[in-house]
Amino acid sequence: MKFKIIKGITLTLCLIDMLILAFNFQPVRASKPLAPNGVHNMTTYENRIGEQGFLFEDDNLQMWVPASYENHSRIIFDYLVAGYENLSSIFGDHDYPYKFSIEHYPPGSPYTWGGTDARGTIRYGYSNLEDDTPEWNLYGVPHVIGYYEEMAHCFVYDFGVIEEISVGFYETLGLMIGSEATLRAAYNPYIEGLILDYYQVCNDTTNYYLQHNTGPPGVDENIWPTRVLSHIFKTEVIDVYGWDAFTNTFNYLQLESYPLKQYDRDHTWGGFLNYLGNQTNSDFNTIFADYGLPSLQWFEGDGYRKGMKCIEANHYSFRVRCFDREGDQPSDVKLHIYSTTSSKYPMTFIGGDNVTGRMFEANVTFADNYTYAFSGNDGAHNVFQAVGLPTFIDSKYVVPDFQSIMLLPLMLILSAAFIFLSLKRVHKQT
Repeated sequence: MKFKIIKGITLTLCLIDMLILAFNFQPVRASKPLAPNGVHNMTTYENRIGEQGFLFEDDNLQMWVPASYENHSRIIFDYLVAGYENLSSIFGDHDYPYKFSIEHYPPGSPYTWGGTDARGTIRYGYSNLEDDTPEWNLYGVPHVIGYYEEMAHCFVYDFGVIEEISVGFYETLGLMIGSEATLRAAYNPYIEGLILDYYQVCNDTTNYYLQHNTGPPGVDENIWPTRVLSHIFKTEVIDVYGWDAFTNTFNYLQLESYPLKQYDRDHTWGGFLNYLGNQTNSDFNTIFADYGLPSLQWFEGDGYRKGMKCIEANHYSFRVRCFDREGDQPSDVKLHIYSTTSSKYPMTFIGGDNVTGRMFEANVTFADNYTYAFSGNDGAHNVFQAVGLPTFIDSKYVVPDFQSIMLLPLMLILSAAFIFLSLKRVHKQT
C-alpha cells in the first residue's frame, strides 16, 4: 500500500512537471512601450523602403531591415542584444524604458538620420548592413560601434543629461560609453586601436586648447569641445576610478528617482559632476573648472546665504560669483527657480573681476515654495556650461508656507493636551 501511495505521488509530480513545461508557467516579462518615434509596424516600414522588410525583436530591441539583408542582419542583431546588456550594466543595470527601434533605409531616404532622436529610435542606411569594414573583413565582428553610441545617447538622455545646442556631456558620455560597450561586447583589435587613437586625438586637442583657448585649426566648434570633455573624463575619472565611477553614479541617480530630469538643460553638467564627485569623494567641479569650464560660487555675506537674501515678503535677491580660467566673462548667466513650475531669470552683471569673481544679480518676486540654482556659459565658446555647487539644485531654501505657519500653534496645543491627558491618566492609576 505504501509503495502504491509513493508511486502515485511520484506520478502526480511528474505530471505537474510536464504541465509546467507544456504551459510554460514562468512569469512573463511585460512588453515595453515602443520607441515613441519608431516605425511601429511592418506596413509602414515596407512603404518607406519600397520592398519587403524583416523584423528582429526581443524584449529590448527591434531591428528593421530589408528582407534581402536578413542573413547578415541576424548576426548584427545578436551583437545589438549583447550591446544592450553591456550598456545596461554600465548605466547601473538601468532598464531602458522603451524598446529600441533600430531602422535601416535606402540611400536618399528622408528617414536616414545616421543618428538618434534620443528616445529610442535609431536610423541608418543599408551600408551598415553590408559590413564591408575592417572589423568584419579581418575579424568577423560586425561594425556596431555607431549603434552602441546612439543607444548610449538614449540612456544618457533618459537620466536627464539632455542634449545641448551643439556639444556637451550628452554627446561626450554617449560616445565614451558606446566605445566601452564595443570593447566589451564586440571586441576586436581594429576597434581597440581606433578607440585608442581617438583618445590620443582628444589628448592632443586638449593640449592645444589649454595653450590657445580654442580648438586646433580646421576643427569645427561642434567637434573639438567634445574631445576636450572626453579627455577630462578619460584621464580624471576613468583612469583614476575606473568605469565603476560612472556605474555607481547612474545607479545612485536611479535610487534618487532620476533627479537630473528636474534640471533645466542649461545646468545639468554641474549637477551630474556633483553626483559623480559624491560617488568618488572628489571635487570634479573644480577639476573641470581648471580645464576652462566657467565656475560659479555662491555669494555669501551682506545678508546673503548661499546666494539668496530675502528683501521683504515674497521678494528675494540672488547673487552669484563667476570665474573663468582665461579671465573671460561668463555669459548667459541665469537664475533657475523650481516650484510648481520652473522659471528662468536673466542675471545682470553688477561688478567685480576674475580675481574676486564677477558678480551677477537677479531680483524676483514669487510666493511658492521653491528650490533654486544658477547657470552660465563660457563667454568665449558658448558651449561649456558652468560648473560648481550653485548649479546643483539640492541646496534648498523653502519660502514659509502660510497654512503651515497657521497649523503650527494648533499642533503645539494638541501635543500639549495629549501630554497633559497622558500624565493625568498615569496619576489617576497611581
